[in-house]
Amino acid sequence: MTLHLYFARQYMTVLLRVVLFAATLVFVFVALESLRRSGTETSIILFALKSAAQKTPDLVSESMLIIVTVSAIWYCGRMTNSNQFVASRAGGMSALGCLAAPIACVVLVGLLGTLFLNPVIASISGKQTMSGTNSIEDVGDAVPSKSLSGIWLRQPQMDGHEVVNVRDASETGAELGDVMIFSFDSEGRAIRTTHAETASLNQNDGGQMNLTATKSWIIDPTVPYAELSAETAQALTFPTTITGDRVRFGNPVPEVMQVWNIPRLVRSVDRAGFSSLAYRLHLHLELARPMLLAATFVIGSAFVLGVVRRRHFGRRAFFALLSGVAMSFFLELTRFLGMAGELQVSVAAWFLPLSATMLGLSFVLFLEDG
Repeated sequence: MTLHLYFARQYMTVLLRVVLFAATLVFVFVALESLRRSGTETSIILFALKSAAQKTPDLVSESMLIIVTVSAIWYCGRMTNSNQFVASRAGGMSALGCLAAPIACVVLVGLLGTLFLNPVIASISGKQTMSGTNSIEDVGDAVPSKSLSGIWLRQPQMDGHEVVNVRDASETGAELGDVMIFSFDSEGRAIRTTHAETASLNQNDGGQMNLTATKSWIIDPTVPYAELSAETAQALTFPTTITGDRVRFGNPVPEVMQVWNIPRLVRSVDRAGFSSLAYRLHLHLELARPMLLAATFVIGSAFVLGVVRRRHFGRRAFFALLSGVAMSFFLELTRFLGMAGELQVSVAAWFLPLSATMLGLSFVLFLEDG
């Protein structure tokens, strides 16, 4: 147990050094790039430093696969060259046993990143697109979707549901223009279409949408021309769960959502009839992150674990680093295929971690000499 704690402390020291080096390198590069584009005035320098500080955590988080690979190369090379692994193997510990404590540390880092660090990183890097995106307490049944034809919102009603199309909205989202409301019954059949030149949202009495200058068409198969059933009114009131914030900001992007809040948003989006693919894929990818980091560490360490002669270390380290780059490439590839619907969400998120884990363990066991 003491030896495992020693290995864990040694690896965490190496990992922290690699993370700090990567963060410093990214910070300097982003700051210099901002200064190159903007200038060297005092106010611009301060803005460039602030911008670099906001972007650095997110870029470091996205580079964790490379960071874990570099830390594995450094740790295993250091422990092998100092003969500490040799002494442990002589004491009866297997090669996989020597890596057990660092693997546990990598899994712990992945869990902390999934559950706690990612929301913090997203908030300080400015990735959120709506106020309060780190929670979904304000997410109701009205779920929006933005497109070239305006904002589309769908909300359930007691006897069916309504689809609302908004072409124009004020800065607060409370005043709307060119509004179309499509009403459907419980069986999904269209029963009425209502157009309003303007509308306003009122959160009193459970939420209301006050329409002005309206025209409604009753959709009836027995009426040959819909215009025959048209009705006009100066004002109409519809019950609604739509809020100004939902109109302005829409749904939060998956990257700013806490993992434990995503299932609620998925249910809300599915109930509204929109696609929750991006949220479900992001949830599975975040849950698979600890296993993926552990697999990356095992594969990277397997290349340099048995290196004794220094003349072979550079070549092995190059292939180990190349494996980390390949893992990053295949992660983005599976993410793209998952978003495109070519792969199921579970396959896109879990195939790479599972296959990489089996590959890494097979590699280590193959190198095991007893």
